Amino acid sequence: AIAAVDLSGIATNAGNISTNTSGVASNLASIGTNTTNIGTNTAGVASNLASIGTNTTNIGANTTGVAANLASIGTNTTGIASNLTAIGANSELIGTNTTSIGTNTTAIGQNTTLIGQNTTAIGTNTSAIGVNTAALGVNTAAIGTNTAAIGVNAAAIDVNTSNTASNAVAIGQNAAGITANTDLINSSVFQLGANTAAIGANTGNIALNSSAISELREGQAAIASLPNLYLQANETWSIAGGIAGYDDGAGGFETGFGGGVQFRSKESDKWSLGLAGAFSGSTSTVRIQGRIGG
Repeated sequence: AIAAVDLSGIATNAGNISTNTSGVASNLASIGTNTTNIGTNTAGVASNLASIGTNTTNIGANTTGVAANLASIGTNTTGIASNLTAIGANSELIGTNTTSIGTNTTAIGQNTTLIGQNTTAIGTNTSAIGVNTAALGVNTAAIGTNTAAIGVNAAAIDVNTSNTASNAVAIGQNAAGITANTDLINSSVFQLGANTAAIGANTGNIALNSSAISELREGQAAIASLPNLYLQANETWSIAGGIAGYDDGAGGFETGFGGGVQFRSKESDKWSLGLAGAFSGSTSTVRIQGRIGG
């Protein structure tokens, strides 16, 4: 007998084949979609690559600009340092110029003084020229008188010529003398100031001497008024006084007043002591005396 055939597996396979066919068709559609997306991504990647290239170029340009800026900053730093050095040099020159201006100011003051002295000398020379002009006038009159006797006056003209030369020498000597006199006057002014100071010092010394002389007269009067101190044989003490006048013959008279005391312990003592004093004006003197007998 013929065995029964199981057809269920074939039906299942047919179903699976159909499913697979549907899956293949779906996969084909997905592959198509993926292919389109891949194309789109490829275009995007290419665009990104172009942008990356552009960015790389820009980065290179920026790197070059940064390097150039660094070089410029270095140049500026060097320039600033040079400017600082130049400013320091200018400060030193300004200080030097200030000193020179002060020196010039002093020299201008000295020139002003010398100009004043020259003005004085010019005035002096003007007076001398006036004197010479008068002398020339006298000579002119003499020449006019001598015109009548030209032959005789020729010798006199020679003499006058010689005299004129002598006058020129004398004028030069006078100018030198004027300069010397000016120097002497300046020296005299200095000496006058020194003499004034010396006179002031002498005045003070004279006052001191006057005071010392007055005190000396008073001292002489005081000494002259000291009394003589002594004891009689039967005395144990005594008091004495004196008054004296002293005249030094130079218009000064002083009066002195003196007093003293002499004593011993008993009449039979061979010793005694005395104390005397005197004054005149602001001067005073004191004397202590002792005496021993045998």
